[in-house]
Amino acid sequence: MKGRRVRRFLLLLGLVAFVCNPILASAAPVTLPSGKVVELTAEQVATIKGQSGVFFSSGAPEVPANQAVVALPQELGGGFVYGTPESLAQAFATAGAAVGPPAEAFALAPGLSTGAKVGIGLGAAAVIGVAAAALAGGSGGGGGGGVTTTAHH
Repeated sequence: MKGRRVRRFLLLLGLVAFVCNPILASAAPVTLPSGKVVELTAEQVATIKGQSGVFFSSGAPEVPANQAVVALPQELGGGFVYGTPESLAQAFATAGAAVGPPAEAFALAPGLSTGAKVGIGLGAAAVIGVAAAALAGGSGGGGGGGVTTTAHH
């Protein structure tokens, strides 16, 4: 009888660990403005978006200098969350994502505005995409094989 209880307890514990494991819940890496990377799930992102002082944009937002922007990967729906470092740190903490002190986690690089950092990130992604397409064997020029046809009206 005692052995049966122990087995049930272990089974229940294993089930809870499996369900609550963020890795099994499709976590994706998210890079903070400071460069620190945290793993977030879609549920955590939904919690972050719902917090006071945190805003969401599907495109690169125009934000004041005192706010930070965090790009969300496509695995988490894409887009951007933004707000003051304190608001973002509180939202991430509420969602269960430890980021450390807001001044460090959401710090901007000296001399760059948040908009500039977002623009640099999007530009780098575009360059990588073009390079990947070129390496994939794209011949350019429309792929017409060199034959030109004229339109007849």
